[in-house]
Amino acid sequence: MRKQKAPFILCIYLRSILVAGILFFSVSGYARHQSFDPLTIFTELSCSELKAGITLRQINRIPDSLYKTIATQLYDGSYPDAKYRIQTYRVYQTPKVSATRTKTLHTWGILDNVTGIYVEKPEDELYILVGETRELEVKLRVQDFTQAWGEKTFPLHTGLNIVKPGIGLCYMLIFQDTYIPLNPTNEVEREEIDSKSVKIHFVTGRVNGYYDITHNTGEESDALITHAQYPYFDVKGKYSQLVWYTEDFREAHTDLSKTITYLDQLVGMEIDFAGFFKYSNPYSTRMFFMPSISGKGNPNATVERVIFPKVYKNFFANPSEETLLNRAWGIAHEVGHCSQSNPGLRWGGMGEVGNNLFSMYVKTQLFGYTKSNMLVENYYEKAKALIIDAKIAHADLSIVNHYFERLVPFWQLHLYTANILGYTDLYRDLYEHYRTTPDVGTTFANSGLLQLDFIRNVCNLTKTNFLDFFKKWGFLAPIDVVVNDYGKRILKITQQDIDSLIEEIESCHYSKPTHDITTIRDDNFYQFRN
Repeated sequence: MRKQKAPFILCIYLRSILVAGILFFSVSGYARHQSFDPLTIFTELSCSELKAGITLRQINRIPDSLYKTIATQLYDGSYPDAKYRIQTYRVYQTPKVSATRTKTLHTWGILDNVTGIYVEKPEDELYILVGETRELEVKLRVQDFTQAWGEKTFPLHTGLNIVKPGIGLCYMLIFQDTYIPLNPTNEVEREEIDSKSVKIHFVTGRVNGYYDITHNTGEESDALITHAQYPYFDVKGKYSQLVWYTEDFREAHTDLSKTITYLDQLVGMEIDFAGFFKYSNPYSTRMFFMPSISGKGNPNATVERVIFPKVYKNFFANPSEETLLNRAWGIAHEVGHCSQSNPGLRWGGMGEVGNNLFSMYVKTQLFGYTKSNMLVENYYEKAKALIIDAKIAHADLSIVNHYFERLVPFWQLHLYTANILGYTDLYRDLYEHYRTTPDVGTTFANSGLLQLDFIRNVCNLTKTNFLDFFKKWGFLAPIDVVVNDYGKRILKITQQDIDSLIEEIESCHYSKPTHDITTIRDDNFYQFRN
């Protein structure tokens, strides 16, 4: 038995030497890079620019091959793909903090700092040189869009970083909790952003490139897509950001400026409807669009992104008025989930109703009232029969999944206030009210209070007594249910609650509408003007 143990012990010993040798090689290689002071040659630690007066003779004396190669190529102007490898990345407000500030359901995107660099193989190492971090936390995020959304995130420090992150597109995460605008509008804001920007240099990694509406034209689309080698490609706009299949773009010869301009227009309308252009300080990052992992399934909204199946290629890769008309509702619907006031307009049963207010606004703004889904699909008549004629609560469990019918009264309020009263800012002002005042209830424990508060706010903002309207639509009906609406939400309203609100509104002595506005529609509102 002892003779059999000896080879085994020897094997373990040799293996330990081998492992130690690998570790020693890795650490000593890193130490070799660290032993050279880049600031003797470069202006700062991202090593993206040579000091003034540096000569080729000085460069040739650099003992470290990594820095010597960089310096030589910078000196003679041959540094490859410097546009993507060496960039300055800005700080954004932490998305979760922004979501709390804006009182929205989901955080918006986190991958605004696009690099145009990707990792091709699992074993590939990234050599990343980071400049002054300005006391900000700087992280690398590598996302493989064929895999689950995950935290493949690596902290970086000033100077040389060596990371083996696995396959995926690379993004920089640089956030601060205090507000900083997404799109600066004056020199003060631009200077603040510049003062907190970090220069980062990807020495290794493959270049995929990306499209940025602020730097690229539509005519450059073909060249960018032809150059791209990774299966997914980044397109960056003013308010939106899209990652989509490179092959779809290449096959369709997509004008990327057209795609991202349409998305910016659509997202911008939702930002406007929520009152941010009126009241300022909108979302601090872009709305992030991406394909589903399988390419199949339904569109959906979730934390940090909205997701679409491959069939949306007919819009993303072939943008036109026709493809936008066909897809505007679905896209606006998912973005609407991320724009919903939470908890303000998110009481039990409103999960698939409040977001469609945005879809209605976007669709009618883009294509006119004649394209209203309420009108085209006859939801006005369906809703009347379902709720008013049946004299049931607006959130009665028997109709809680009739999302379009239950949307009707919310849209009628917009039609009446905007086109008859001349008050176009009802929902803008309502959203701002929710953002700037304490919540009266929660979406789960007592969301009935939120429904009653909506009535109160509509009446107070418009200085109009809409109680008859809300009674007909079942908002002022006692109810005590648990709604399975992305979680079990209690919706309880007692007769005492209703009587108290009625007394409150009546005491304001607001005038009442002179017409029955439960009959107002996209094609007849002009008749209510006399």
